[in-house]
Amino acid sequence: MMLSVRDVHFSYSPASGFTLKGVSLELEPGEIVGVIGPNGSGKSTLLRLCTGLYRANRGEIVLDGQPITAYDARAIAQRIGVVWQQVNVRFGFTVWELAALGRQPHHEWWGGLSKREKRLVKEVLVEVGLWEKRDRPVTQLSGGERQLCFLARALVQEPRLLFLDEATSNLDMGHTRTILEGVRKRVKQDGLGVLAVFHDLNVAGRFCDRLLVLRQGECAGQGCPETVLNRSFISELYGLPQASIGWDEAKRICWYEWEER
Repeated sequence: MMLSVRDVHFSYSPASGFTLKGVSLELEPGEIVGVIGPNGSGKSTLLRLCTGLYRANRGEIVLDGQPITAYDARAIAQRIGVVWQQVNVRFGFTVWELAALGRQPHHEWWGGLSKREKRLVKEVLVEVGLWEKRDRPVTQLSGGERQLCFLARALVQEPRLLFLDEATSNLDMGHTRTILEGVRKRVKQDGLGVLAVFHDLNVAGRFCDRLLVLRQGECAGQGCPETVLNRSFISELYGLPQASIGWDEAKRICWYEWEER
């Protein structure tokens, strides 16, 4: 078991009540688990707990057989790569420099990259389509290109776990497919475990092996996409009484009717 979330409760403050209540999750090597649910249901908070940024009030999170609290930040970064939904770039890093920072957790101090590491950075930048822009400052990239650059940094880490917090939200359809297929390839070849937050249920249903559904900080359901994404459940979860859910050959799953103007 790579990651185990066991009956986790979390609150930002005693007065605010629990943001997460009794959430449990298991993530195995070579598996992609998606986290879905309405805005404010605790999806990003769960990822922050699983990276050690927050500490659970109750329950525990176990990484590679040890409580996550037993690891320091460097040890966690050697195991987990993360792409957050929004990251501000305040320094003039080039695309190459930012991607190369993914090797930092593997060095006792920051020094030059080995030949293998330089090849790795190039391979990843080619994969995400940023090799031709490797010398461009990240601040001059579009929002979607910045997201690709942060994904490149996470992949350069060579993590055993990859966390995606709506990492495809700023990407066009072509880049979304390229990135998710690249991640899926690593899952199959290297046994990468992926925990990903999605709002697009079509992407989640096509990409994930299992789904965890959060609603108001609690687990509202878990299972394979074909089981979880059914009409009655999705209609009730998102307040869409006219939702039409169906699996077709393209694995499109979610449609709902708009009121006529």
